[in-house]
Amino acid sequence: MALSDLFDTTNDWLLDQALSDDDFGVTLKALGTRLLGGGVPVARISIGRSVLHPVIGLLDMQWERETGQVNTQTVTGAQVLSELDRDNPFADLSRDEFSSITADLRDPKEIARYQIFKQLAASGMTGYAAFARKFGTRQKLYSRVSEHFRGASLSFATKRFSGFSASDLAGLERLVPAICVCARVDTDRFMAHEVLETYLGRI
Repeated sequence: MALSDLFDTTNDWLLDQALSDDDFGVTLKALGTRLLGGGVPVARISIGRSVLHPVIGLLDMQWERETGQVNTQTVTGAQVLSELDRDNPFADLSRDEFSSITADLRDPKEIARYQIFKQLAASGMTGYAAFARKFGTRQKLYSRVSEHFRGASLSFATKRFSGFSASDLAGLERLVPAICVCARVDTDRFMAHEVLETYLGRI
């Protein structure tokens, strides 16, 4: 299958997944498998999405090729604010300073941009790409954050010696809106469950 066809069919599949009852972790794991099977050398996919919740600030998921598993964690609002005070891609994306961030993790100058780049390079990653999308507008969740920040940021990393190709990066960016649709549906499902459990008890 040509790479362009892979991204077209994966985009359609993601939209179908958004309408399914599958947990987003299931979708993320299957996405990693599909991309690898189609020749896209992803070694890590990470996505964090904001939550309109009194305690939880972000829902964070990470898929790793080496384990084939998805790790999920909740991040409190206080932790989100702490991260925004640090030099990291998430902070820059959330402040609307960039719509995307890419890096060649074989280049010492690129690695020096963020602490997480040093960690990724040390683990064998050679390429990195991050993107962000908003969910609606004018949702002021945190101080020092764009009033439009309510959405998701996601990143892809590879261990291929040559890093991501231009075709890889273009294709991955094409998938971002569909991935974020899946994330938003899953986030809304999470919030509905939280509200129902709070007011009606465990069902």
